[in-house]
Amino acid sequence: MTRAFKDSPAVFLKLSMYDSDWLKVFNQRHKDRGYGARSSEKWLVKANASLKSANASLLALDIPVQITWTKLTEVAGLKSSGISANRPEIAALRKKLCESVTEFRDRALNIWFSRLANNRPKTPAQFVEMSGLRKLSPAQTMRLEAWLKRPS
Repeated sequence: MTRAFKDSPAVFLKLSMYDSDWLKVFNQRHKDRGYGARSSEKWLVKANASLKSANASLLALDIPVQITWTKLTEVAGLKSSGISANRPEIAALRKKLCESVTEFRDRALNIWFSRLANNRPKTPAQFVEMSGLRKLSPAQTMRLEAWLKRPS
């Protein structure tokens, strides 16, 4: 719906028949961004809140899981909404909330180190069996070995 039609339907009809070029210019200069912009902003606020809540839920799980965009949108209930990760507002939040494989494994190591402090495994193989963390980077493997050697 155009601005001219909203303001005066009769004038809009006359202009569309006799001076459509002027009408196009007028409508371009007076675009009504009201409802769409407000609606989009409300949706964006809700999406941000849902994604942050989903992130908190995933961080609170007993068994650590990697926080990916797919997992976040699934838990937030936004998977089918077609939310674009390329939107500037969403991209910044995505970068903040999602974690790389290395970041996930570091976080998971920290969680398992604190959980197993009183029941410390003797070998890396026992740690893997208890935690489920199978693939570690060389730096993470060194951290694990140093933790295992430390006295309880």
